[in-house]
Amino acid sequence: MKIPTHSYLAAGLAFFALAVCHSVQQAKAADSDGRITTEQQFRDVLVGKRTSNQHGYSVLHEDGSMSGDFRGKELSGTWTWEEEYLCRGGKLGKKKLPWDCLVVIVSGDRMTVIGKKGEGKKRKYKIQEPG
Repeated sequence: MKIPTHSYLAAGLAFFALAVCHSVQQAKAADSDGRITTEQQFRDVLVGKRTSNQHGYSVLHEDGSMSGDFRGKELSGTWTWEEEYLCRGGKLGKKKLPWDCLVVIVSGDRMTVIGKKGEGKKRKYKIQEPG
């Protein structure tokens, strides 16, 4: 049975429309420079996702907890959204992680965080769906 060419065209257009809608939604979730400035934007884009780099990964959970593993050490702690910043603290292995508020910038599937409300160390991560 031969499938009509217009079926392929319709399927392609539907996929394209879905991709465009997702991109527009991501763009609306951040300022023009990619900075996340509201808790709702943050929750929509990052909560429940796995963020990782060459040293390990973390997940910020809906209930305000965080978990993960970096360099073979367990990450645990809590997070909140304060004004325009992701604030978090906890433990990495036996080491205490002091409370810090970070600027969050998202571009596609990449996230950059800058500690001390944008005055501290910059770290980059890849955003992945859970699983």
